[in-house]
Amino acid sequence: GGVVSAVAVVVLGSFGAMVALRPRPDQLVDRLSRHADQGASPRVMNLASSVATMTGSGEVELHTIDAESINIASVPRNGSGPIVVITRGASEQLGVVEMEGLVAAALVRATSRTFTDHCRDLSRLWSIGTAYEPDSLFVDDAAAARVTRFPPALADAYAMAASTGTVVPGEWSATATVWLFDPSSSGGTVHPDLHDRITILRES
Repeated sequence: GGVVSAVAVVVLGSFGAMVALRPRPDQLVDRLSRHADQGASPRVMNLASSVATMTGSGEVELHTIDAESINIASVPRNGSGPIVVITRGASEQLGVVEMEGLVAAALVRATSRTFTDHCRDLSRLWSIGTAYEPDSLFVDDAAAARVTRFPPALADAYAMAASTGTVVPGEWSATATVWLFDPSSSGGTVHPDLHDRITILRES
């Protein structure tokens, strides 16, 4: 009886730890944007509005994080358009067509059923989590290229990100999957190799 009780305590403790590491209900957006400033440059805001129309994502709420790297994150929300967080480096370094491609990639992900289900599950306290398939990013990349109808620009944006860096400061371990590129400095496992994504875009 004592052994069974001890095992039960360990199992429940492990489950509780997994649950505790997850964002509480409806706090995924807060966790993503808490270190970001609401708003973006007029150029990014205009592009986001235009691309939102093309993707059917709804009105976008933009936030900017003070980082020299190039990265962008998106989270779908029920009843309203997605929230998008973009790094200052992306806003300042990308040209118009490259920025359009980057924003399109973020909004395409925000309207993807697979990604929407993943984010909904990620935000639930009681849920262990649905499997996240990194290769789904290849599908999203292709869809973004179809939206802009100019794959070379999207490939160029990704190449600039690879060259500049994609690391986002802060603790993003619980939300790494919502970023278009790996935000960690240690090299995560939830994003396929960026150079592979660039190669596929250039061949499309």
